[in-house]
Amino acid sequence: GLGLVGVLFQQVLRNPLAEPTTLGVATGAQLGITVTTLWAIPGAMASQFAALAGACVVGLIVFGVAWGKRLSPVTLILAGLVVSLYCGAINQLLVIFHHDQLQSMFLWSTGTLTQTDWGGVERLWPQLLGGVMLTLLLLRPLTLMGLDDGVARNLGLALSLARLAALSLAIVISALLVNAVGIIGFIGLFAPLLAKMLGARRLLPRLMLASLIGALILWLSDQIILWLTRVWMEVSTGSVTALIGAPLLLWLLPRLRSISAPDMKVNDRVATERQHVLAFALAGGVLLLMAVVVALSFGRDAHGWTWASGALLDDLMPWRWPRIMAALFAGVMLAVAGCIIQRLTGNPMASPEVLGISSGAAFGVVLMLFLVPGNAFGWLLPAGSLGAAVTLLIIMIAAGRGGFSPHRMLLAGMALSTAFTMLLMMLQASGDPRMAQVLTWISGSTYNATDAQVWRTGI
Repeated sequence: GLGLVGVLFQQVLRNPLAEPTTLGVATGAQLGITVTTLWAIPGAMASQFAALAGACVVGLIVFGVAWGKRLSPVTLILAGLVVSLYCGAINQLLVIFHHDQLQSMFLWSTGTLTQTDWGGVERLWPQLLGGVMLTLLLLRPLTLMGLDDGVARNLGLALSLARLAALSLAIVISALLVNAVGIIGFIGLFAPLLAKMLGARRLLPRLMLASLIGALILWLSDQIILWLTRVWMEVSTGSVTALIGAPLLLWLLPRLRSISAPDMKVNDRVATERQHVLAFALAGGVLLLMAVVVALSFGRDAHGWTWASGALLDDLMPWRWPRIMAALFAGVMLAVAGCIIQRLTGNPMASPEVLGISSGAAFGVVLMLFLVPGNAFGWLLPAGSLGAAVTLLIIMIAAGRGGFSPHRMLLAGMALSTAFTMLLMMLQASGDPRMAQVLTWISGSTYNATDAQVWRTGI
């Protein structure tokens, strides 16, 4: 199913980076199921409808944003990544505020094939079979969608209607798969790529081969999990899948002759230079100053929302100003890092999050937490810096033979990001008490910001 969905998205959008995770569809389905679990809505159908609703809402947002740009690859992936990060942030907030109720969601959210009976299989296989049959009915339109838009229209294809039907089918299948086994990333990205490398150039053989590759990877992951359960502990299927697929993709990237990366179009408008930059900067500075004033003085007490002043404001300043200044400095550094990376790679989709640098830094900190005895939080900066540097070095090595082409770097970064994210979620699902210490930190909170950290960050 994951291989099939990956081919559908990539064929319709003509984008080798398109899959449920990068488009935000899987994260939307996960958020819907999380809300259903939090509200304790019983029944298997309730979770299915919640997953479908979440995936469809995210799909409408992402494709609605990109539809006016004729599904521009850059706009589409950027919209998918933004919505995916937004849904992931909401999901993390729900987990932080309702940790006890959603603890069981950790293992499931990273993807699991654990089944107590045949109920899940009995529900999934007819749905998946129906999806395969509908895909075969759309085979000719899907083949034409791989051509240029003008050529497809000249051959009689109603392009907008065909795209809408194929994307709707892919979104529904993605939601059903997330509901059944959680988020198992990477296969939707890796299986179609490997199928094409193995010689499946036509659509039907690529659909069949990608589905078979996805099934084989999941079977191998499940066998590894069964062995790990006997010798260590139970881990999630998605984690093992990412740990298998990420190194394999990094090894294959230098050996790829070419990847059909989408060309930048005029209507992408990602590199246009605006005039009156100084006026925009001044307006932004005024808005930022107003936001700082509101954040420092406006809050809630026992009597409701109120503006703090005088002695009360003096008492609140030691608690509020470190968090506000930490957020400001961190935002500046992230913006500068994004500008540098996009300038170096020549790709408007490159950022520390997409290239896996942020995930590598977070994994370095978590690894330090397990290795350093005593107060390990004093090693946050060197551990995070080392993790980010190692991640960037791996990306450079993997993409170097391709002349540091943007699509190779993105594929390498997404592979590492998926692997690191799955490792972090696997450690969270382990129940280790040390992970509770960094749960808030991983979510990007400024709650524990101190004066010393603010000064170090500013310097």
